Amino acid sequence: MNEQEQQRLPPWLPSLESYTPGEQIFADIELQTSILRGLKATETIDRYLRGVNPLSVLDVGLGYYQIPFVCPYEPYQISAYLQSEHVDYSLTLVDKNPLAIDDIRIRQQIFLTLSYYCEHPPFKNAWDLYLKRTQHASAVTHTLSRDTKLIPGISELEQKETEEELKVGLLTTDIPSSFREGLASGNFHTLLGPIEYLPIRKYAPYDFITCTNVLHLLNGDCQKLALANMSRSLASGKFMLINCRYGAIPSGYNPKRYTGAALFPEHGGWMTQDKLHDLRLKTVEQSPENKDGYMVI
Repeated sequence: MNEQEQQRLPPWLPSLESYTPGEQIFADIELQTSILRGLKATETIDRYLRGVNPLSVLDVGLGYYQIPFVCPYEPYQISAYLQSEHVDYSLTLVDKNPLAIDDIRIRQQIFLTLSYYCEHPPFKNAWDLYLKRTQHASAVTHTLSRDTKLIPGISELEQKETEEELKVGLLTTDIPSSFREGLASGNFHTLLGPIEYLPIRKYAPYDFITCTNVLHLLNGDCQKLALANMSRSLASGKFMLINCRYGAIPSGYNPKRYTGAALFPEHGGWMTQDKLHDLRLKTVEQSPENKDGYMVI
């Protein structure tokens, strides 16, 4: 950061030298992922960035879970949508979990359990939409492909769950062809580390940044640094999707797993409109009372 940029930083922003890093919680429930991840991001792109071509996207917090057929779906949902819209796009993918980064670099197929497809309509709809956008077919399998392996430290319970789901069957299909081509060509990038200080501006500016299921895992100082880092990387007049489940915990979820700080003022958080303005951001869309924890800025 040069001297001019340093002078423009808000006085309330903690310094990188003094902040306390967020806890490395890889097994937390919201680091899990599902085929539903990415639908809010594609909805936001469709609403605010339709017609922007080419498009540069930063995806922060890919999501990972120890069940081996559950993968970081969000990048594939975004790619499927942009591919279907014939958008020339680039992706920069960020996660502090090396397992998530390694997975995204080698994965060739995604999966959905037959039980979820048959019993949960939102999952069925998300899977069918993905197939429509990619123009891929799906098949049923009872085995895992070679590039999908059990991660170190998987519990006996997770091993048993994997074996039971394989007996019932998994739907499987390929990742988007444009995603595979982007990685092979070097047009897509992966960055490992905390978003608070990761050098994401190396591939900036971004037309769209999505950072969901991340901020509620961070303390207040980490949240401030993360948003400052992302705001400096966002192209002028473009959009960022964030959420923070702290204070808006879904029914049935364990509150103890939401370990960070509140973000939104209605939940007792620090992110007022004045502070957004200091970061050269403003609210574009927010759900009523922010009950689902999402905001477009």
